Amino acid sequence: MSNDKRPHTKGPRRSRPVTPSRLVAFEVLMAVDVDDADLQAILSVDVDGWKSAIPEIREHLSRFEPQIPAALPAAVDRLESALA
Repeated sequence: MSNDKRPHTKGPRRSRPVTPSRLVAFEVLMAVDVDDADLQAILSVDVDGWKSAIPEIREHLSRFEPQIPAALPAAVDRLESALA
């Protein structure tokens, strides 16, 4: 087994596993009377806002180098790629 920490998957991760917290969140959403437009607004992502925040996030993290784990800048790289 590799160091992937996802032994239940092979290849790229396509979906997230169902966890109790996800089930509870789903049940809560189903119980709340929210119209479609509001639900879309709640679940939307401000892509342009996040894209514009990337340089600030990188600058902030750079203040803590070399003490920060490499996983943090890598997470920012993945976020930037996902927003592209």
